Amino acid sequence: MSIFMADTVERPSPKAKRMLLAKRFGNRFSTGNALREQHANTLTWIKCEPPDAVVFAASTAGGHRGGEALRRSCARR
Repeated sequence: MSIFMADTVERPSPKAKRMLLAKRFGNRFSTGNALREQHANTLTWIKCEPPDAVVFAASTAGGHRGGEALRRSCARR
């Protein structure tokens, strides 16, 4: 038995993660192609690589804490 197999943790699929984030952030979470492409827009020769999803902040109060909340949501699930 491999030591690595004993420590293997089953992780949710990308689809399950998107569903959890959609539930957590509601209409501030989007996987729409047009919106994702807008967030990947570049003025260089590099091919557009849109994110899997976009989450909008509820407010600017708190600065970096909005990103931290998203990271915690992704890490816990």
